[in-house]
Amino acid sequence: RTQTAYAFDQNIRIPYIQNWNLSIERELPDHSSAIVRYVGSKGTKLWRTVNINEVNLFETGLAGAFLTTQSGGNAPLFDRIFHGLDLGLGPVNGTTVTGSASLRNNANTYFYFGDNSAGTFASYVNETSDFTGVRGGLLRNGSLPENFIVGNPQFQNADMIGNFSNSTFHALELEWNKRFLNGWTLDSNYTWSKALGDEEGSSQALLNSFRDGRNRRLDKRLLDFNVAHVLRNSGTVELPFGPGKKFLSGSNGWLAHFFEGWQMGGIVNVFSGSPVSFVTGTASFNQFGEQPGLAGDFPKNAGRVTRQAGGVVFFPGLHIVDDPVITKLTPLQLLNESSTLTAVADSSGKILLINPAPGELGNMPPQFLKGPGYFRFDVNLIKRIHLRGGKTLQLRADAINATNTPQWANPDTNINSQDFGRIASAGGSRILVLNARVEF
Repeated sequence: RTQTAYAFDQNIRIPYIQNWNLSIERELPDHSSAIVRYVGSKGTKLWRTVNINEVNLFETGLAGAFLTTQSGGNAPLFDRIFHGLDLGLGPVNGTTVTGSASLRNNANTYFYFGDNSAGTFASYVNETSDFTGVRGGLLRNGSLPENFIVGNPQFQNADMIGNFSNSTFHALELEWNKRFLNGWTLDSNYTWSKALGDEEGSSQALLNSFRDGRNRRLDKRLLDFNVAHVLRNSGTVELPFGPGKKFLSGSNGWLAHFFEGWQMGGIVNVFSGSPVSFVTGTASFNQFGEQPGLAGDFPKNAGRVTRQAGGVVFFPGLHIVDDPVITKLTPLQLLNESSTLTAVADSSGKILLINPAPGELGNMPPQFLKGPGYFRFDVNLIKRIHLRGGKTLQLRADAINATNTPQWANPDTNINSQDFGRIASAGGSRILVLNARVEF
């Protein structure tokens, strides 16, 4: 129960990727041109690893026993599993000392029930050596089969590798180039794209796909690296100073050498944010973690970087409150006071996101929002000095992220975190680079 087993689909195939693009370029008046381009890519029969050792909450009766224990009742299944074992209230006998009461009281188990973690609790019962000294001892104590909870009980994880994944990428690119007179150039590019696929790991949708290939599409989503909008502008200009230029055209000697050969360039990058998923940090359905549930209309435009006293937040107006599920927890063994579950509410107190109930999946779509966007302005200044013998000395100064604009990381999206919505880090420091080189 501590190792991971790997198995390959006997019909596994080598993945393949197809790429295609179409572009139309048109020369425009005034030394400019425009390009419209479509870029597409499809990954087919991609390899993916799936942990098929998913805990079974339903046929085993664990989901019902878990709910009974949460509400203050006594579940006969837990009396059986923990019969004769002392979890702190005395040996479980099913009458004066019940398994449910003992679980609500024990320091190693009460938080599963306070936090709706039915899937994690099932995995704990299957793997722990607590109370018996051996892994799997609780199932044997209850005279239950070794594979009562997972299909491959000799392993902690049973990873199946096969051609379970596909991906697609589509992009529209618009480009405009302009060559001005007197040494000006300007290039503008805009990309609108979407990258779709699935994430490594396990989900009910993918596990069902072994039985029904159509359900595999339920696991398709925006990929973490997807950036929907990218705008890039770059340009260079030769400064109009020195012999033959608009200013100081009649200069000579050291004055001409000083003012001639200057060039300035700049790059402006504006990116939209990457996808953001909300999580609960608990596992109500299986042991792999869950999305929260939608309790109200969650605005798509809720995300905005906002500086507040004490930090930076991304969801101004939203805050965490006690999850309504706590009111359904029994006060016996102080279970209701042990819960750390929180929900997300708007500024009026209306609850928008909640934790899914034990045995249920959250219905919050993955990658629901976009995280903070990205802006960067780079600028450089170049001076060329002609030396004897056809040599040239080039002096260059670069300011990367010249405006010192922070590039914010994605916020904490765990609805059960006290730091929900906070942005804890940022990059994008300003960098200054000076260099010189001789060309010959």
